[in-house]
Order: sequence, then structure tokens, then C-alpha cells
Amino acid sequence: MHSNLEDKILIQGLVEGNSKIFDYIFLHYYSVLVAYVIKQGIDNAAAEDIVQDFFIKLWEKRANFKIESNVKVYLLVALKHHILNTIKERQIRLKYQEASGQALIEEDDYTWVKIVSEDLSVRMREVVDTFPPRLKNIYILSRERHLSVKEIAEKLAVSE
Repeated sequence: MHSNLEDKILIQGLVEGNSKIFDYIFLHYYSVLVAYVIKQGIDNAAAEDIVQDFFIKLWEKRANFKIESNVKVYLLVALKHHILNTIKERQIRLKYQEASGQALIEEDDYTWVKIVSEDLSVRMREVVDTFPPRLKNIYILSRERHLSVKEIAEKLAVSE
């Protein structure tokens, strides 16, 4: 248990951006906060994610702190609000996904086509690399540089 003076030092150091004090707070309170989240009915992995995200937000918003209570009480209350906000954000995201289900399917299809297309391009490059040099050159001029047969013939000084 920290004294009021120790809590004031921790709070002041955190507000000023002292990373060593932040590390101390993280190491000292992490397991307590994870246990608190688990008591709220959230599984271990999700609880750890929530607490890690909470500490990220704590660090990002450290300059705005007005902590009147001790550090542990503040962290528990702030974490409770963070959990509620996280649940609310997930519900909104889920509701949006359900409402725009068709758009998500189309987006997934686009992503799939893009991945397959890139994979196909890599495999085509591997096959083209096995061609004899002259055939490889003709292929590149035709398919990658989009030259016509006539332009390729002129470039290579051969007949069409």
C-alpha cells in the first residue's frame, strides 16, 4: 500500500511523462487490474488485452490527469470506465457489421481477389524467369510493357 506522498510522486511523474514511473505503475498494478477484469466475467486473454489497451490510453492521456484519490483506486475506477467503453465500442461495431453485412462480403471478396491476383503475379514471374532469354524479353515487352506485335518486332529488329 502506498502512502499519499508516494501516490503524489507517482501521479506527478506519470503526468510529466516519466517512463520509469509508468513502468513501475504498470508492473505494480498490472496483475491486480487483470484480476479485476477477470472478476467482471471476461476471459484471461481478453482481460490482458483490455488492461494493456488501458495502459496505452493511460500513457497517451497522462497530461490530463486530475487524480484526487490514491493511484490504485483511480486505476480501478478508470479501468471500469475503459471496460464499459470497450464493450460499447464492440457492440456498435457488431451492430454496424450486421447492418452492412453485404458491404463486408463485397469487401472480403475484393480482398480475396487482390490476394489471389498478387499470388498469381508472383507465380507468373517465376515461370517467366524460366523462359529462354529471347522469349522472356518478348513476353515482358508484350505483357508488362503492353507493346504491340509490330512495336516488339521493330524493337527487336525482326519481322512480325
